[in-house]
Amino acid sequence: MNAILAITSPVDEIILNIRYYFNHEMAITMAGRHRVLVGTTENYQLIP
Repeated sequence: MNAILAITSPVDEIILNIRYYFNHEMAITMAGRHRVLVGTTENYQLIP
């Protein structure tokens, strides 16, 4: 949460891979930032 608040501004979008830990999404939402969900391969590599 502190890292998100320290390095982003309210208009920023944060990339969140689809297989994520629920606290990551919760921190993004609580900070008022926008999340962008991106799919991953079976090796957890982002699909552009």
